[in-house]
Amino acid sequence: MTDSGDIDSDELAEELTDEVLTEFSRLLGRDLSDEISDSGLQTAYKEAEQFIEEVDTILEPNMDEAELRQFMLEEYNQILARLLGLDDVEVDSLEGLRTIFGTIDSVMENIRFQIETLGHPEYYDTVEELVGLVIEAENSNQHLEAIIGSLDDVGERKLQRIFVRLDQDMELILENPDIESETTATDYLRMYERCCEQFKTLSPFVIYSTNVITEESGDIENRLNDNLDTLINMCSARQRLELFARQFDNDIRNAIAHDDFLVDPVDKSVEFPTDGETVVWSYTQIREQVVEARCAVLSLFVFPFLLQHRENVRALNEILQEPGVD
Repeated sequence: MTDSGDIDSDELAEELTDEVLTEFSRLLGRDLSDEISDSGLQTAYKEAEQFIEEVDTILEPNMDEAELRQFMLEEYNQILARLLGLDDVEVDSLEGLRTIFGTIDSVMENIRFQIETLGHPEYYDTVEELVGLVIEAENSNQHLEAIIGSLDDVGERKLQRIFVRLDQDMELILENPDIESETTATDYLRMYERCCEQFKTLSPFVIYSTNVITEESGDIENRLNDNLDTLINMCSARQRLELFARQFDNDIRNAIAHDDFLVDPVDKSVEFPTDGETVVWSYTQIREQVVEARCAVLSLFVFPFLLQHRENVRALNEILQEPGVD
């Protein structure tokens, strides 16, 4: 075990603070580091350093486990409450943690509402159902660790870029309820290309999860290396995920990526050459296809974070049911 005297509390404080900002940016769908002033960030670093020093003072041999748990809950609640903008959380109780988890539930509900507003709540509902099945599965902790661990393989910067683009794409959708120009048609096609790439990044997590609840086994690392066409076919072959596969076409994606398409502003349509044939999408069809693809991708993005959150809620409820716990 590393001696506490060997730890640079200042350096560790900055690392922990940055990690907390990253994780909550992923959860809330916006880059919190951009919303905090330099002075505010320095204050957070100092508070984290103080927290580390306080932990160091109480980590003594034969310390009372209940006291340690209470201390950690108070500190954890204070950090989460500040991040979520909650002023009146009872930080010294498990109920305070429940309040914070309730706020995270509201964030998730808002995401579902956004997807429902666009007309496709079935994607969120599918991943939410899958979350419940994974938590109930045998060796659920092992599966959860594999999923959360694989997020690191994807990379924090890539995940940040995905949710930033999802927000930007939502603005395009709201500002252009109809496609009325060649420029807007092309913007929607570029959005579709991004959705395909995001599907490639995010679908391995739900494919792996579906495998572990149906076959009690799975390998997420292999899925992270699969190409888009393979992942589409895997979703298509699994009844629970078939609806996701219907929204993504590798040939169309390749045509867009290589600028191999023709916009016809007169007929208000776009032609794509695929496998010696020509596929035509009308402007209306493009918008419907892209909006639905965006709903699918946003639901896939939420999946691992919703899974982690629901597992935390389950663990909290177990603690609250213990004898002597208020």
